[in-house]
Amino acid sequence: MPLRFHIPKANLFLRLADYIESEADRKRAAADARKQKLEKLEKRIKASEVDEDGVAYSGQKRRLEDTEYVEQSKELVEGVKNAVAAGELLISLLGGIVSHS
Repeated sequence: MPLRFHIPKANLFLRLADYIESEADRKRAAADARKQKLEKLEKRIKASEVDEDGVAYSGQKRRLEDTEYVEQSKELVEGVKNAVAAGELLISLLGGIVSHS
């Protein structure tokens, strides 16, 4: 037997009517929130378009000069390549064993 909750139909209809009437307000509030978020992101983008000397570069590419980061990145990529190669070798070796069992 399904559970039934006792909610008077009149109360349910009133709540539904209130919900429907407030739809425009909810949509407006959501649009305002999206607009504020977009404005905040635009400010962050504009703020990030100024280099260390305070000169705006407005989207020009800049060279990454963090050599430690670049070196770690290269080592990470090399490690991933080695792991993939080792995994492929293991799969090929196990594939021969598993298929002959």
